[in-house]
Amino acid sequence: MNYEYFGHTADVGFRAYGKNLTQLFINSGKALFGVMTNLSKVGTETETKIEIEGDNVEDLLYNWLNELIYLFETLNCFFKDFQIEIKRRKGKYFLKGVIRGEKVNLKKHEIGNEVKAITYHNFKVEKTGQKYVANVLLDI
Repeated sequence: MNYEYFGHTADVGFRAYGKNLTQLFINSGKALFGVMTNLSKVGTETETKIEIEGDNVEDLLYNWLNELIYLFETLNCFFKDFQIEIKRRKGKYFLKGVIRGEKVNLKKHEIGNEVKAITYHNFKVEKTGQKYVANVLLDI
C-alpha cells in the first residue's frame, strides 16, 4: 500500500508509506493530488523542475507538500509523476527533481477537494521497521 486516507473533522488526512524517503515523498505527493482529482485521468505533458530544502525530514516533507499546492495554484496543474532525489548535507535535507502532470481540464478531470494547506496537527514522519510512514492532515 502506498497511501491511505482517513477522515478528520472538516479536513482530510492521509498516511503515506515508503521503503525509503524518496518513495515516501512520491507517495505523499500522489496522496495529495489524489484528494484533488482522479490521478488515472491525469496526463504527464507538463514538466516542472523543483528544489526544496528543510532543516529535518518533517520540515522537508511539509515544504514539499506546500510547494506542490503552490504549483497547483499558480500553474493550474495536477501532478502525478515525481522523479526526485533527497540528499542530506551539513545537517539539512534537500529535494531536487522534476514533476510531471497536466493542466486542469474540467471536461477531462474529476474535481475533488480543494486543498488549502498542510497543517501541523499530528504531522509526523516515522521510520517503523523497514519502512517510513508519514501522517499528514490537509486543510480543505
